[in-house]
Amino acid sequence: MMLYVPARERDETVVGQFRRGDRHVHRLIAGEHLLINLRRAGSESFYSLSPSAAALWDALVDWTSVDALVEQLQRAYEVTEAEASADVEEFLAHLTELEAVDFRKAEL
Repeated sequence: MMLYVPARERDETVVGQFRRGDRHVHRLIAGEHLLINLRRAGSESFYSLSPSAAALWDALVDWTSVDALVEQLQRAYEVTEAEASADVEEFLAHLTELEAVDFRKAEL
């Protein structure tokens, strides 16, 4: 699932923005980043996050563009744009599947 096309490759004037929803919270417990589903009990209620995924989750407190998330990842972890884009796309795909983020189209 392609959630985003890099800005330099876009022809359209509409881009998407994401923010974290109200169904999940992030907690740092015993040194482990956890995404906790507040509406589901059992083994599917906890998800482990890497430190970079936890930083991206924190950035989703407000409506955020994918480009901004990619730039943040590049600055923090000194990765290429292609690597950061792939990581952000995969992360947002997982969050979308979990219904952990909200999405809106934003006019340029």
